[in-house]
Amino acid sequence: MKCPRCKKPVEDRFHHCPYCGSALEKKKSGIGAVNIGLMVLAGVQIAAAVTGLILVRNGTVAAYYLRQGNYDKAVSLLEKYEGGKDNSEVMEQMTWNAKKLRADYDAGKLDYSSVQHTIVKLRDAAEPQTAGTLDGILDALESEQAGLQAKKNIMLLVNAGDYEGAIHSIQSMEKSEAWSSYSEDFRTELLKQKTDCADQMIRELVDSGRYFDDGDGRGALHLALDQKEWYPGLFSKADQWVKDALRKLNTREDWLTLVHICNTGFPELQGYQQIEGFSYGDYVGIQMGAATNWASVECSELLDKINEQRAQNGAAPLRMDQDLRRVAGIISGKMLPTDQTVDDAKHTNGLNITKYDCYTYQFNTSMMSDELLQAMIADTPPKRHFSETVPGENLLNADWIDSIGIALSVRQNGKLHWFLIATGDREEK
Repeated sequence: MKCPRCKKPVEDRFHHCPYCGSALEKKKSGIGAVNIGLMVLAGVQIAAAVTGLILVRNGTVAAYYLRQGNYDKAVSLLEKYEGGKDNSEVMEQMTWNAKKLRADYDAGKLDYSSVQHTIVKLRDAAEPQTAGTLDGILDALESEQAGLQAKKNIMLLVNAGDYEGAIHSIQSMEKSEAWSSYSEDFRTELLKQKTDCADQMIRELVDSGRYFDDGDGRGALHLALDQKEWYPGLFSKADQWVKDALRKLNTREDWLTLVHICNTGFPELQGYQQIEGFSYGDYVGIQMGAATNWASVECSELLDKINEQRAQNGAAPLRMDQDLRRVAGIISGKMLPTDQTVDDAKHTNGLNITKYDCYTYQFNTSMMSDELLQAMIADTPPKRHFSETVPGENLLNADWIDSIGIALSVRQNGKLHWFLIATGDREEK
């Protein structure tokens, strides 16, 4: 500094000029108000920077970005400052976000790919405990996605009519480790699909007439017996469907088919006798009932045709006699009739037919009433006790007979046995 009086340079440590002794005035060294303000601001900024860095490092900022749904930013911070992974707020928020993503997927708001990708990203940036929780959510999501794809494949099989293939696919899913991870509703839906497929498959076999064996050992009852573990009651249900289908075979064209089905299916039916609720007698009853019904129809139609022909030949119509019908029934069950067997039948079970008789029969044949009438017109069926003096005398023209008994029986091989016996005004010889 300079002395204000003598103008000579003086060091700052002197309070008086060493040259002239004048007192020296010291300059104020304080900082101005503006400078103080700047210094305070700088301090605040430094403090804020330090605080911000702490918040970033401890994961608080990452948690904020997670709440905002800015997963890329949050993951970037957690990867850069790994210490933030242990922040409890980050851990809770990550789990919440993963569950929210899964919920949005279930609600159809997000597609599987984006949800799976985001949860994987969060899992990779999480600490071990949270990563394990997210892995569980991922496993359930991926398992269900695989299940949904399997379900689509099953529906393709169903739509193609491959019900057995669909059933086997569902069975494989039931045995898989992933089965327990599926939701209860999803498992219930698959099990119902399996039941529906089993029902549909058996119904189609029944509807196509493949009741016992279609040639490959895969008839409806065979299949229901072999695979009844598909669900309880499958066999009993198939058994009832078959019975209902057989009862519908009650037309003239298919009643012999029913007899054939029951006869050829005998070994299989016998094999089912140990199954609870199954009754072979039910099948025998259906067969016999149909045979009896249509045998009666055929006999009545044959009598009408005989009487039409007799009217054309100028002969009186014949009436059905119940006693003769019983005799005819006894003889039609025999392999071959003889005069002795006919005579024995006429005097059995309280019968005592004394009128003169004649009879016609046709055994081991497949002729129905129409065809049998044509054979009678041609006079080809064997006959007994017709007049030897009247050539061609038979049931269609003999004027001395007035009552008739007609019976038709079906042998186990499906062959028909006709027997017709008539009486008239001649006394028995």
